[in-house]
Amino acid sequence: MPYHGGYSMDPLPTAWMTFALVLSFVCCSACGRVGFNPPAMDAAVDSGDGPRDSGVVDSGDGAADSSVVDADAGDTSIVGPDAADTSVDAGVEGCPLPDPDTVALYTFDGTVDDSAGGVHGSAVGTVAYGAGRCGDAIELDDTADAYGVLPADAVFDIGPVGSIDLWFRTPATPTAHFGLVSRDHSGSATPGQVGLHVTIDGSAFARIQASGTSVVICSDAGLVTPGVWHHMGVNFGPPGFELYLDGVRMDATRDVPIDEPPSGARTLPCGSTTDIDLTGSGGTLSTYLGANNGYSPAGAPDSLRSFLHGGGLDHLRFSRVRRDFTVYAATGL
Repeated sequence: MPYHGGYSMDPLPTAWMTFALVLSFVCCSACGRVGFNPPAMDAAVDSGDGPRDSGVVDSGDGAADSSVVDADAGDTSIVGPDAADTSVDAGVEGCPLPDPDTVALYTFDGTVDDSAGGVHGSAVGTVAYGAGRCGDAIELDDTADAYGVLPADAVFDIGPVGSIDLWFRTPATPTAHFGLVSRDHSGSATPGQVGLHVTIDGSAFARIQASGTSVVICSDAGLVTPGVWHHMGVNFGPPGFELYLDGVRMDATRDVPIDEPPSGARTLPCGSTTDIDLTGSGGTLSTYLGANNGYSPAGAPDSLRSFLHGGGLDHLRFSRVRRDFTVYAATGL
């Protein structure tokens, strides 16, 4: 009798084994895709991988911070610490370093030395160096007359275009007009005289005098907050004289009150933007910091007034180019 037992049971195990083999292959293949997913497929969720997370604000990864906006718009002369991303030039700090267009830079980090060149200044009276807007600043005595002085030097004959800027702080309880930067004397016959000031009504103003012409620009009253660091910048030469306070251009049409000369109180009309430069007196007149020399007769000993009692100055920069001071508004100061 034929052996039917072996024949009749063979087709069933073979079919089941085939089915199981196919199922196992399918399952393992699916598992393989999960376990060995190509890196490109998880780019949207991989915030730890710099090259692929450019759409994610990753403040801890400089290479991946492509969505971070650099507030100083590429102006590499503005540098400073930026904790979020050390690859940017930290315009948010607004603390300049010397560049090829810097004539002189006074950072006041313990001295009145020029960190961009060799025209070093000196301090007169009681001054201190303490925490300022950018590292240390020069702090002037709150009662006695104290100031800084930069020697006359031809390097300050900046022209035909250029700029001056600095950080300043008036005392918490201002009682007077304050001279910030003054290369000046009585009269305007000598070209290249300049003064940056804060008035008793809390406005900023700048004046350049040259060969009988006096050009004055000022802000509205009350824009200088006592006891707070502010930035002031002026551009001169074509296309015109400009004054900036905290990154905003000032051009008020008004009469600004100034110091009281021997003849009595007076005002200066503001609003001119005449093209004018600072060539002419850099090598003959000293520049005073934290005081006003505008009432000293030409050829006579300097007679200072309008001292910045209890105030401070930081990062005073003279440049042979016009600067974009609007970056100081973008920092949200």
